[in-house]
Amino acid sequence: LAAWAGERLAAAGIRAWKRADTPATINLLGRAAGLLSRQRPEHSEVLCELGIAQRWSGDFDGAEETLNEAIDSAQDRRAELRARLEQAHVRLFSESVTNSDDLLHIAAESIPIFEELGDDRSLGRAWRHVGYVRGGIQGRLADWREAAERALVHYRRSGWSASGCLAELGAALLHGPTPVDEALARCDELLELTTDRAGQANVVSFMGGLVALEGRFDEARRLLGEATATYEEIGDTYALANNSGRVLGRVEQLSGDAASAERVLRECCGTFERIHDQAGLSTVAAELADALYVLGRDEEAGGWIDLAQKRAADDDVNAQHTWRRVRAKLLARQGAFSEARALAFEAARIVGDTDAINDHGTVLLDLVEVLRASGSPNDAAGYVHQAVGLFDRKGNIVSAEASRSLLSELSVA
Repeated sequence: LAAWAGERLAAAGIRAWKRADTPATINLLGRAAGLLSRQRPEHSEVLCELGIAQRWSGDFDGAEETLNEAIDSAQDRRAELRARLEQAHVRLFSESVTNSDDLLHIAAESIPIFEELGDDRSLGRAWRHVGYVRGGIQGRLADWREAAERALVHYRRSGWSASGCLAELGAALLHGPTPVDEALARCDELLELTTDRAGQANVVSFMGGLVALEGRFDEARRLLGEATATYEEIGDTYALANNSGRVLGRVEQLSGDAASAERVLRECCGTFERIHDQAGLSTVAAELADALYVLGRDEEAGGWIDLAQKRAADDDVNAQHTWRRVRAKLLARQGAFSEARALAFEAARIVGDTDAINDHGTVLLDLVEVLRASGSPNDAAGYVHQAVGLFDRKGNIVSAEASRSLLSELSVA
């Protein structure tokens, strides 16, 4: 009877998970796992899906414990690798010292096995994780887009909600080298294919960031407002912070409204702190510090930069160049010019090894600000020219125009 009840609960939990209903999933799969024998093959599978749902709800500790149990109860190599892959992914967010190569090694071993078995669910998850490491951590955004596109194919075949996959594809399109017009066209295509409200909100969030690069700030805020309202209605506080919140913070900073950016980014940091998402917190704390720097609240900005530096994983390229570029400006304003220049150049070196061309341009402009403040403006124009080229490649009209204005200012000076 217990086994029968466990199977029924597991089936109901999987149906809820396919609809991206995280609370119902955690409830149903948690009860199912308690009823199913550890010797049954589906026990590890149920635990694996439960761990994923816990991670998306922000319960990283619970996810780690559940996935450990899934590994222990795995009845075959496929199930063990599936659980180990999910565990490696959770650790990217919950630990400040990570080795993302661990996940890539597990994925390299897992993907051929999943392919041989025709396991689209596991293949979709594997390619999502590979993409996140390549792009979200190592700064190879074109690789992220390619992996997310592959994951999307497997998600559709498997019948699972692709909402999370769509968010990662949207992030790769916004932050990577794909030109804005091409990225927006792809987002329009993705919207036609969304099957749930979460997926639609995920795509719309990153469309908001893309239209802002063209200077369409009212439209950007409208799109992000729609996404935020959806997240609030479905109770997805993590997506609200990680998708629409983070993008809105960047939009407001780009529009010149540092006060609004500070408010939004502070809320995002609060969410990441509550759920112990070290990866999200490390980068967004630095972006919050940047908004505070613009507002002249340097002491408060310094506290957030300290936090960002402490939480940034060594292999998280995005976090590493972001905290450096902001601290460099703070140090220059304090008169510590030598240290400021060293940090600014190091940030430029780190981001220069990526294809995050918007971020690369931003880091170069911050380097110019440090050079000018420290009385070493000789190379400033060259770095601004590089930034203009990067922004033009992306289709970031707002930043390109601002950079050209800076060039005019430098030529007059």
